[in-house]
Amino acid sequence: MSIPGLLPVECITLYVGLELAQQTLVCRALDWHRHERVRCTVPNRPSGVAQLVTRLDRTLQAPDLTDVLVGMEATNQYWLPVQEALDRLAKARGLPLAVVVLNPRTVHLHKACHQVPQKTDALDALAIAQYLRGGELPVQQPVAPRYLALRQLTRYRKRLMDLCVQEKNRCLGFMFRKGSGLRQDPIVVHAFAATNRGLYTATDALNDLLDWSPEELVTQLTTWSRGHLTDPQTTAEVVRAAIQEIGRAHV
Repeated sequence: MSIPGLLPVECITLYVGLELAQQTLVCRALDWHRHERVRCTVPNRPSGVAQLVTRLDRTLQAPDLTDVLVGMEATNQYWLPVQEALDRLAKARGLPLAVVVLNPRTVHLHKACHQVPQKTDALDALAIAQYLRGGELPVQQPVAPRYLALRQLTRYRKRLMDLCVQEKNRCLGFMFRKGSGLRQDPIVVHAFAATNRGLYTATDALNDLLDWSPEELVTQLTTWSRGHLTDPQTTAEVVRAAIQEIGRAHV
């Protein structure tokens, strides 16, 4: 039997939206006709996922439901253990269940289009279920378990590198503000080398280095560079000239 304009009852999928948090999993499940079949909150731990699978399995006993499509956002790392537990329990129990991991921005745009009035875990779970029901789901690229940990570590490493670059650029901006001429001179060593750190931290202001005698500046440059400067005398002259230029610019 079928209803005009709707899918036949024997072809109805249960669309499950999961909102993940550190402590809980909020579940809301709709059928094709937008009837809410499941609404529950379980702990975000293996026992809670097992409770959720049992609840979905019991709901699938209805004659008009054939399979389950579960959607969740790729939020932090919360989604990964939940996805693994759902896949494992579904296979063990022979449950026709598939899991889709969604980009949080996709769900956010879907909520904006439907003018969801506020943000709560229950409304977010419902929005995910409605998005699954609408179709046009992203193509999933399953990752073999042996590569999954490597993927997480490499992504984390890239994020740390990006943060390092960001903070280095911020630091270079501060250094340019304190001594633009010194930063731009090609003879001056790398910005984060020990010699440069000594120049910028030895005194409160770079102009104070002009009070040092040329011999004292050469001695300090040699000490800071640990003897790696090929011509400390020339470097000292360039540093003094750059600092004098900075002082004239600030007059």
